[in-house]
Amino acid sequence: MKTLTGAYMAGNPELDQHGLHIEVWVDFSELDPSRADTVAVEVLDGLGAQEVLLLCRSYEEEGIRYRFASGTMDAGVIGSMRLIGPNARDIARLGQIGSGQSTEFSA
Repeated sequence: MKTLTGAYMAGNPELDQHGLHIEVWVDFSELDPSRADTVAVEVLDGLGAQEVLLLCRSYEEEGIRYRFASGTMDAGVIGSMRLIGPNARDIARLGQIGSGQSTEFSA
């Protein structure tokens, strides 16, 4: 993640019975879903050797969550990563509108 300019760890990763949980502050003024996906892949690439990487993107009130499974045939890790920050929140809200997810407001 050190080579990824504009994305920073927000706090320490947490590990519980559901896996590893990571929060990443993204500071890209031109963030879009494709670039968010690229950030997620680059961050998760830092977990080590992987033959398999599965991602599922969902939009939440405060950002974009990626549930993931990553690893090799011998070892792996599951968990979630959330991209946060004003730009991630804006993309998530637009994504909720486009996907029909609840946005908690009406016109």
